[in-house]
Amino acid sequence: LVVCGESGSGKTTFLKELVKTFFPEYGEELYPTAHWAEDMTLADAFGSADTCAKFLGMCGMASVPAWCKSYDCLSRGERYRANIARILYDRKHNQAVLFDEWTSELDREVAKAISVTISKRMSHLEEAKFGPWIFATCNEDIIRYLQPEYIVFCKTKKAPVLFKNPNYGEKYSIR
Repeated sequence: LVVCGESGSGKTTFLKELVKTFFPEYGEELYPTAHWAEDMTLADAFGSADTCAKFLGMCGMASVPAWCKSYDCLSRGERYRANIARILYDRKHNQAVLFDEWTSELDREVAKAISVTISKRMSHLEEAKFGPWIFATCNEDIIRYLQPEYIVFCKTKKAPVLFKNPNYGEKYSIR
């Protein structure tokens, strides 16, 4: 599900109501935030190089030197991507994942690459056993990259409108 609308259109309010109604056990923040041990490298936090490569690579951090840094030494954009990777790594069976302000701290090309990669991950059968993926963004281009099954459009002072994505299942290529 992608919730899309301009700033101030009610996306976060919609997400909070969605969580309260359908995922009352969801105790995480809506904005991508993770917990990191002080002075531990990203590689150590993921336990193995393969796991690190899988999750950080999926989030646009394929640079091995970045994996050797502690979270505190990362740039703002790297922290955002590391938090997404950590949330996905820590995800439990049937747990919903919600991202408010999806890719808001990334340039559009990085946002595109991460969204396409996440879309491919969501389409794998093994991911079907996990709970739903929900993204809120003010950037409509994300819909094309994530290819969600459903889209909710929010507009200021209007009720959110739900659509089934007519392009659901189509794959978007980065090239």
